[in-house]
Amino acid sequence: MAGPVTFDELSSYMSGDKEPWLSNRWRVLNFPTMGGATLSHLVCESMDLPIPQFDVRTKHYGAWSLHFVGGSNVDGFSMQLYVDDAWRSVKYITAWQSCMQNPDTGGFYLPSYYMRDLQIGLYNHKGESILTSTVQDVFPISMSEPALTANSDKLAITVQFKTWWNTLKWS
Repeated sequence: MAGPVTFDELSSYMSGDKEPWLSNRWRVLNFPTMGGATLSHLVCESMDLPIPQFDVRTKHYGAWSLHFVGGSNVDGFSMQLYVDDAWRSVKYITAWQSCMQNPDTGGFYLPSYYMRDLQIGLYNHKGESILTSTVQDVFPISMSEPALTANSDKLAITVQFKTWWNTLKWS
C-alpha cells in the first residue's frame, strides 16, 4: 500500500514539461480586419478557449437505455478586451457588427461577409509553441455595456462570440 505523497515525489514529478501550465502563456495571433477596422492582439486580456463538446443520443430498449455519441459542436466563447483612450476595441467590435446587418434595410448580410477565423497560440514555460487553435467562422453576438464609474479602474468589455468549430494543432 502506498503511503502519503511526499514533497520530493511532487518536486521530481513537476519538473520540465510536467510543471503546472500557467494560464498567461497564450495570445491571440491575429484579429481579422473587419469593416476597415483592425485591432492589436495585445488588447485581449482573457478568453475562453472553445473546445468541441459531444452530444449524447439515447436509444431506449424496453427497460434499459443505450447512450452513444450523436454529434459534436462548439457553441461559442467569450473574450475580455481592454479599452484604451481611443476606445479601439469598442470601435472594432461595432465595425465587425456593422458587417453583419444592413443599417438601411435591417436585413442581414451573408455569413461569408462577417464570419472570420481567429488563431490562438499557447506556449510552454520556454516560450515554445505547444498548441495553435484555429477557431473557425467566428462572429461577435454581443458586447457588454462599458461600466462607467467615478473610480479610476481600467475599463474592459466582454464580447460573446459564436463559432461552429475549433481545430487544435499540437506542436
